[in-house]
Amino acid sequence: MRKKGQTLVEFLWAISLSGVIVLTVYTVFFQVMQAVSKVKVTSTLHHEAFQILEFLTRDLELAVFYHGEGGEFIGNPKEMSFIVPSGRGLKSVRYGLISVREEKIHQVVIGRHDGRNRQVTQIESQDPKSWVLTRSEKPFLQEGEIEERIISRWIHGAHFSFSYAQKKGYQVFWQDSWQENELPAGVRVQLSLFGGKEQVSLDKIILISAGFWKEAL
Repeated sequence: MRKKGQTLVEFLWAISLSGVIVLTVYTVFFQVMQAVSKVKVTSTLHHEAFQILEFLTRDLELAVFYHGEGGEFIGNPKEMSFIVPSGRGLKSVRYGLISVREEKIHQVVIGRHDGRNRQVTQIESQDPKSWVLTRSEKPFLQEGEIEERIISRWIHGAHFSFSYAQKKGYQVFWQDSWQENELPAGVRVQLSLFGGKEQVSLDKIILISAGFWKEAL
């Protein structure tokens, strides 16, 4: 009987030890999976940020002003539209922040791009909102369909501002809207992208070579 009692105690001890080991392994595994998921979300947000800057930089650096109806650069904190040249003539390009509840948009898969002069900073978010950043284009002064695509589905907030520079002293001034008869000297892009509790924020100034230089008074 004593031998059987010792065997039973050893059996219970082994079960307890196994339970502790299994619980420890599960905890470590769960923490690792959380870390992997966080890295994947952050990586996706960084890719989205790079992609947005790639599109905006390419279009704004090519922006031109057309001295005629519909050819002006129009911008406000949530959207902007302007004219860019293409191999088939001029086209009108528009960027806008749209609530997914306001409008249905067809998503287009966009490939990877290698950009330049891009800067992103990672911070945390606790209050995500569902917005999309869209880019649309259509032929300017010609008949043609509007092509619209989603640049990012991860937008938490966005703000565009526009600058002009004075030739005397090379001072730069910023404003939240643009309706001048010239191109702005630059556009400041401030965007926040979210995914769960992770957020990436970007703040980029894109200069326009044909932008507006104002004569000082």
